[in-house]
Amino acid sequence: VIMDIYLLIANLRFNTLIIFLCTIIFCSKVVYSESLINIADEEYGAYLAGECLTCHQSKSVTGIPSIVGKDFNSLILMLNAYKNKDLDSKVMQLVAGKLNDEQIASLALYFSNLSPIK
Repeated sequence: VIMDIYLLIANLRFNTLIIFLCTIIFCSKVVYSESLINIADEEYGAYLAGECLTCHQSKSVTGIPSIVGKDFNSLILMLNAYKNKDLDSKVMQLVAGKLNDEQIASLALYFSNLSPIK
């Protein structure tokens, strides 16, 4: 019984640690995304968007998803995931790998403010 209680306490501590770490990671990403909104320039994003729109048409017919009207934070997370090679796509890793934080934020702001075509 004592061993069961010890294991329960150890498991609770481990679960609490996991929750704490996940909270820290989530909050840091939110703060990071919110700080990027301060350096985002929508006109600069529009200027940079030409390369993106070569493949990411406003209405997807090729299987490549449209990024028009997508959430600002989601676009930042996705671009950074490709940049860090956490997501697999050689083309996107190459494209996102060249972008700095200002460019990522500006593209995310530009595309998030566009209205999707229905």
